[in-house]
Amino acid sequence: MADISITETPHTKWTIARTKLFLEHLSQHCNVSAALAHSGMASSSLYRERRDNSAFRKAWDEALDQGYARLEAILLDRALNGEEQEVVSKTGDKVSLRKISNTLGLALLKMHAVRVAAIRAMNGTNHDEHAIEAKIAIIKKLEQLARHNAKKEEARLKGVGGS
Repeated sequence: MADISITETPHTKWTIARTKLFLEHLSQHCNVSAALAHSGMASSSLYRERRDNSAFRKAWDEALDQGYARLEAILLDRALNGEEQEVVSKTGDKVSLRKISNTLGLALLKMHAVRVAAIRAMNGTNHDEHAIEAKIAIIKKLEQLARHNAKKEEARLKGVGGS
C-alpha cells in the first residue's frame, strides 16, 4: 500500500501575514466570520489556533476590545452630538436638523454601569449610592441637553420658514 502523507493547504496554515489580516479586520468590524473570510483561512484552523496559541487568543481578545471601544466611541459621539438629518419645513424648505437619541444615550449609560460594576467587583469596591446619584445626574443632563437642542432647532426652523 502506498504511503499517503497529508499536508496542510495554505488556507489552513496560519502565517504572520494572514494573522495580521484577520486581527486588523476583526478590530475594525468586530465580526469573526468576516475577519476569517478576509484572511482566507478555514474556520477549523481558526478555532484550533485560538485554542492552542495563547498569544493568538490574547491578540484576538485585544482586537475585539479595540473594535468595541471604537464602536462605543462612535455611538457615544452620536448620543452626545446627534446626527444630521435633512427635513422639509412647513414652507417646503429643506432644513438640516440635529437629532439626538436619548435611547442611545441611556443604553450607553447602562453598558457603562455594567462595566463599572464589574471593575468594582474585581477591585472589591462598591459605590452603589454614588453610582445611582451619578446616573440620575447624567440622565437629567441628557434630557436637558435634548430639550435645549430641540428648542434651538425649532427656533432655527422658524427663522428659515420666516425668510
